[in-house]
Amino acid sequence: MTLQATELLQTYHHLYRIFPEDIHIARPLIQVSQKQGDIETAYRISSEFGRRMFACGRTSFAASLLKLCQQLKNKQDDDIESMLAMAEVMSDAPEDNKEKIFSLIEKLSDQEALEFIRQAKIITSSKGETLIQDGEVGSQFYMILQGRMGVHIHLNDGTELKIKVLKDGDYFGEYACIYKLPRTATITADEDTLLLEFPDTAISSLMTQSPDAGAILMDIMAQRLIQSMTHIHPAFTDIVEGDHAWVAEESHILDIQGHAPLRPRKNTAYLILHGEFNVLQGKHTVINLQRSQMFGDLNHHLCLPKHTSLLAQERSLVCEIPQEIFKSFMDAYGCFERWVEAQG
Repeated sequence: MTLQATELLQTYHHLYRIFPEDIHIARPLIQVSQKQGDIETAYRISSEFGRRMFACGRTSFAASLLKLCQQLKNKQDDDIESMLAMAEVMSDAPEDNKEKIFSLIEKLSDQEALEFIRQAKIITSSKGETLIQDGEVGSQFYMILQGRMGVHIHLNDGTELKIKVLKDGDYFGEYACIYKLPRTATITADEDTLLLEFPDTAISSLMTQSPDAGAILMDIMAQRLIQSMTHIHPAFTDIVEGDHAWVAEESHILDIQGHAPLRPRKNTAYLILHGEFNVLQGKHTVINLQRSQMFGDLNHHLCLPKHTSLLAQERSLVCEIPQEIFKSFMDAYGCFERWVEAQG
């Protein structure tokens, strides 16, 4: 199911409100408005976007939109004529690119971005409604057009912790789309919320069309997954919020297919996020490592037996923690040091 013409126009109006400085949103909105015969809206958007780009120094974008204004109005406008002349003179100047943009479509052409967005459908989630449940299997990916959603995780003691509030323009659910694994958090509407719901095929086609957009999505997904893990793993119980973010920003996720080997790097700690590994000595299993366990050469408690190899028993995700973070946490947090010693 794809967005119909009126739904597509509605979606682009919401996206333009959220990302008012993203030309990949403004241009298609103008084009869709033109196709539906709404020349006044097309003129208004091109005029205000051209002025906004001119004000923030994006003169090449400003010139293209101001020229479009001329074509749409088909009459003299001294203000636009003046800005267009200045924009064309200044078009070779360096441009500041700090505007708020929709990162997933930044590297796509306008047509590719439109085709990506068209694959969604518009849904609503009422206040208090749970849209995604921790542990369930699902393949949808969501973006908030208007509203607020709370992200909740379940701690080891059975309590629920709200770790984040998602707002207009935020997206979620990408983890299940990419890895086809159970959801890692519960997402509940804090207020009546309007969303775009994408099928997993939209994500796979996006990653194929634009490796840059795919890389952005993978980085965001990895950071969210690692940060969620540090809130529920007992080794990170007393860690301050800034260090949760530090782990998420500096660590990496390895995706190991079933019955594939993992060759650990030196000076690195590994924590299993999903799946399990057999530690083999020859053809014999000497240890079985499962979710939440850690190994590596940064501490003697975590070292694997000599002359052994690691083999994933199913698709497994492993967090690769840098030496600097591991040693800092061992020095600063008793909970982390005690957990490492107890595991060993």
